[in-house]
Amino acid sequence: MVKERHDDDTKDEEFEDDFEGREEEIDGDFVDSELEFDDEEIAIDDGEGDEDADEDVISRVVAKRRVPVKAAPSIEGVAKTKLEKPDICAEVWDRLNARYGDNKPIQYAISAKLQRHDLINHKNFGLGFVTEIQSPTRAEVLFKDALRKLVHNR
Repeated sequence: MVKERHDDDTKDEEFEDDFEGREEEIDGDFVDSELEFDDEEIAIDDGEGDEDADEDVISRVVAKRRVPVKAAPSIEGVAKTKLEKPDICAEVWDRLNARYGDNKPIQYAISAKLQRHDLINHKNFGLGFVTEIQSPTRAEVLFKDALRKLVHNR
């Protein structure tokens, strides 16, 4: 169903005339039926460039608060949630190896103090890159097959 749009100003004027001066009874008091808003009205240029226009376009603007969207935590531009797949882990691990692979690997031990971008050698998991120090005793390490949390500095 297609609705036709009419630009006939006379119909708008007749419509306004029908409602002009009407009052409604609310709780025993007579009030104007027109709604009043506390919103600020501002003039908006209609973009046609007609400086001789008799009327400005008035629009009611309500400010909406935008909540900033936090970026998902990522490693080398890949979201951590995607690192649950071993093939994606291997791809990101290769990127880190190309960037930080020249570092001498540290033999992992619970007592070792790790820093971000350290290359560690774990006896069960193999080589891994420290991607984040989450607390003084917990580190996040990316191995070729998975992202794991390890205890350190104890």
